[in-house]
Amino acid sequence: MNHEENEEQTKLIVIVIAIGLLLAGLALLSVFAGSFMHLLGLQYESAKSFMLYFITAAILGYLLNIGFGLIYGLLIATTDIKNKLNRKIWRWSLVFLDAIASILGFTVVDHLMPSVSASFLSILVISILFALFDKKKGT
Repeated sequence: MNHEENEEQTKLIVIVIAIGLLLAGLALLSVFAGSFMHLLGLQYESAKSFMLYFITAAILGYLLNIGFGLIYGLLIATTDIKNKLNRKIWRWSLVFLDAIASILGFTVVDHLMPSVSASFLSILVISILFALFDKKKGT
């Protein structure tokens, strides 16, 4: 085995471990979020179905958030709106878009997965919490 093959194998192992850690982190987060959402009316048939629901909704919400961010960035770049809005309003509008993206992600997955049923209140609360956490992380 030569040096290049060892590097390729090492890269593959690192990628597999990183993906595994990411999925494990999402699964752990889904357990905590599921416990909180259960108090607000979430019902699911099994822990596996809820984890699949949460991970799928998180990925879809993230993709929607990227799309909203691109649209918002284009709006900022092509207009003078950022100068007209003060910095606080501008940041809170990003939180609002993040929450809307999460709400859409959770709602779409909720309708597509019959094994999980979430109330709008639970989706709204967890989406706002995620958006606020994201704002805090980004500040």
